[in-house]
Amino acid sequence: DSRVADNLLWAMADLAARELGEPAAARALYDRIPEDHPDSGLRDDARWKAAAISRQLGDGAGAATRLRALLATREVAFGAGSYFSVWLDNAQLELGLVLHRAGRHARGRRRHRRCVRGAARPAEDLARFEVHARARPRARGADRLRAGGAAMSAPAATPIAAAPVVRLADVHKRFGRRVVLDGVTLEVAAGSRLGLIGPAASGKTVLTKLCCGLERADTGAVAIEGTDITRASETALLPVRARIGMLFQNYALFDFMTVGENVAFPLARLGVAPEEIAPRVADRLRAVGLAGSEDKLPSELSGGMKKRVGIARATIARPDLVIYDEPTAGLDPVTTSKIYDLLAADQQAIGGTVIAISSDVAGLCQFVDEIAFLYRGKIHYRGPARTIADAPDPIVRQFVRGDTEGPLEP
Repeated sequence: DSRVADNLLWAMADLAARELGEPAAARALYDRIPEDHPDSGLRDDARWKAAAISRQLGDGAGAATRLRALLATREVAFGAGSYFSVWLDNAQLELGLVLHRAGRHARGRRRHRRCVRGAARPAEDLARFEVHARARPRARGADRLRAGGAAMSAPAATPIAAAPVVRLADVHKRFGRRVVLDGVTLEVAAGSRLGLIGPAASGKTVLTKLCCGLERADTGAVAIEGTDITRASETALLPVRARIGMLFQNYALFDFMTVGENVAFPLARLGVAPEEIAPRVADRLRAVGLAGSEDKLPSELSGGMKKRVGIARATIARPDLVIYDEPTAGLDPVTTSKIYDLLAADQQAIGGTVIAISSDVAGLCQFVDEIAFLYRGKIHYRGPARTIADAPDPIVRQFVRGDTEGPLEP
């Protein structure tokens, strides 16, 4: 099956980039995914990542070529403010920055003004977009593109996996007089699984909402895959959120939509062709053990089934970052075990980064690599999940073991 083989290529490329620190090999594998692949989301994601690797390697010409190929497949006009027009603008801004750094400044200013106005425009017009940035000396021909790529990228010797997917720096957040986060600094590496625990109302959910721009930090900085979203506008947040999947604590399913429509929602927002959405939804529901449930309403589902629908929706777009907020709350032990097995299998298949919040510390520790303990507004402790019960900090030990006596304050 050619589709299975292509999906395997994508998974191998992701492994090479995230785990092995082999960007050139990863780019070669991404480039092998064919132009006529039936899953446009996977094909376009491969082009995007190959372009990003080209920038990392200082290959501006390669980055520009791949971004143009990505844009050229979208032969329709997108209306102002539509979700996919913003995603396309983001791809074009990447291309424009490469070209601008090569010295094409006047066109960059002109095209950037058109982007800000948000007029409807065809993909081929977007492909000529350039970004106005700091002026650089002009170069000639292919040297311009090589210089442009090098100016944007980290040194080629730096592995791609080294950059954290999530970075919070001295983040403060309060609601009225109540301080929720008091100087949180946290980094989450690509491909890792981080568990977040802490007493009730300690700010765990608030912290994850900061990561996808649903809440704003009062002070400090929040960056996702190198993009600072601390003060980003809603429009600027759209392409960032497109790379994030989230399972909300209360499911947050649309009760007026069927299961299939709920799961399909992220793909529809991304502009995936309708004929591609149905098979992807069916595949995702089959993966979470809900095959044939497309036409059911959320009101017809049990709590465990709703969790699975939420997981399917959070992961169907193959996000780089997935956030699970209490994925097993209120479930029986057997269903809890099945949910964690599902999350582990899904993360291994997709290769994304995971942040999981759970009050079930024992179950969470079987799933994640590390545990961060949020206490009194700060990351009080961070260490290996397997040894958290024997952590050197007495407050952490008391919380994990559930002891009623100790230094932990309510």
